[in-house]
Amino acid sequence: MGLLMLSSCHQSELPVINITTEEQISSDNKVNCQVSVSTMDDADKLSAEIKARGGFSAKFDKRSYYLELDEHIPLLGLPKEDDWILNANYIDKTFMRHKLSYDLFRLMNEQNVAPKCSYTKVTINEEQMGPYVLMQKVTANLVGLEKSNSEAALWKDPPIFRQVIDSTVTNVWGQKYPKFKKRPQDSLTEQLFSFLNTSTDEFFVEKVDSVFDTDNIIDWHLLLLLSNNSDGILKNFYLYKTSANQPFRIAIWDYDHSYGRDGDNELNMLERILDTNRSTLLKRLMQAEGSGYYKRLQSRYRELRATDVFSMTQWTNMIAANHSVIGRTVSANERLWPADGKGYYDDNKYNEEKELLLTYMQLRLEQLDTYFKN
Repeated sequence: MGLLMLSSCHQSELPVINITTEEQISSDNKVNCQVSVSTMDDADKLSAEIKARGGFSAKFDKRSYYLELDEHIPLLGLPKEDDWILNANYIDKTFMRHKLSYDLFRLMNEQNVAPKCSYTKVTINEEQMGPYVLMQKVTANLVGLEKSNSEAALWKDPPIFRQVIDSTVTNVWGQKYPKFKKRPQDSLTEQLFSFLNTSTDEFFVEKVDSVFDTDNIIDWHLLLLLSNNSDGILKNFYLYKTSANQPFRIAIWDYDHSYGRDGDNELNMLERILDTNRSTLLKRLMQAEGSGYYKRLQSRYRELRATDVFSMTQWTNMIAANHSVIGRTVSANERLWPADGKGYYDDNKYNEEKELLLTYMQLRLEQLDTYFKN
């Protein structure tokens, strides 16, 4: 497999997504808006609905948004869609961590699902908001669900890999498709939860490769290890099943807790290492007698190293490709959102954070090489 050379956008300015609305944008309800894009004909005004989104990031003045267009449109070179995420990336001064992770996961295997992204600038009612990352939303269409199949389903952040769940919550498994009120799929997740927590090791080892796409799980496990994304072990992922005859798979989401920073922006140059044993699935795979999982994990890591998918060359190229697009707008962004502003642990600027990504990866590859050596 050759090195990934991401296409670069060489225009002098990033494309701009302009949003106008007469209503207050909040995280409570979607409101009507009009959208125009600088790369499209000025006369093309897109009708849409918008709402603010985000958990931890909701406390920052630079908000992320969910945008639902009235029609399917291919925005900024991305595939045709009507559901979009405008990610503010406030906590990540490089604007790269999500995108690098998604691109890398797809590069590992073309069957791996992660959102495609494009850089843009955003204005809301003519107010400059700075650069954003336009992302595909993880939907039934994106993961390839066979919607006519009775067992095709998609869940966001399901507590499936935890030992204890809060069964008093409505839609406890985070079902996104089909709509929970229309056709709950709790029987699927309850059976899966029971398999993970109560099956004997012998039965688990016998059945796990038919219950899960373990090649997909191995790639997910390795990306968690590489990125040190401890948030991604029990949340920040989608679980999906495309049809009754297909195994469960993982699509990744939300990787700002990674590559030298924790999710709250605290510096973490591997002083705190993630513990994948927090996941019942990963723990059982690693520890169940006769599973052979560690050797498969080791073999896959060595393959990714040998093909330069996991390498400093690859990582440097990916950062350079993204820098060629986003780098020219960071000064303007830092004027809007100062590098020593709310929520930051230090006053590192973009270039220092970009170097941190490189330093981190050198350290982490050396650690993982040692871990998988024997």
